[in-house]
Amino acid sequence: MVLADLINIAEPDPRRQGTHVNVQPPVSRSLSPAMIARVEDSSPDFVVHFTGDKNGFYINGRKYSPSDPPMTTVSIGHFIAGE
Repeated sequence: MVLADLINIAEPDPRRQGTHVNVQPPVSRSLSPAMIARVEDSSPDFVVHFTGDKNGFYINGRKYSPSDPPMTTVSIGHFIAGE
């Protein structure tokens, strides 16, 4: 099962001629040592357990299907633990 396709942007694929990809560095900010310690000491808000057998691939005991809705969503830039 393919979970991702990785593309080396340093060597463009000749089949993708004319496709413009605007590669920007990620927007980020440094976290304070206090924030890091708070997150490291907190319990997780969401745990993912991956399993598989001859019948398929499972996430938290539920059979995976690409058409299923997301199990969870997070807003960009939102810190869940100990804001």
